[in-house]
Amino acid sequence: MKIITTNIHGILDYAVALLIIALPFLLNFPAGSAEKWVLIGSGIATISYSLVTQYEHSIADVIPFSFHLILDISSAILLATSP
Repeated sequence: MKIITTNIHGILDYAVALLIIALPFLLNFPAGSAEKWVLIGSGIATISYSLVTQYEHSIADVIPFSFHLILDISSAILLATSP
């Protein structure tokens, strides 16, 4: 069952990834802190795998959308359990 289309999902991928990257700066996290780099790394990873997912907003159709969703869930678990 699709809750949102892959088109909307793609737009949200990039928007949320950019927000995740910006959060440490917006919230004034200490320079070099683990919290800061976990968020930045997660945002960069999300943009990276989004660019190669088989959907409308990628530059190369390398990974299937179902695997992309697994990466999204993994990223969410990482963020929920990180410092």
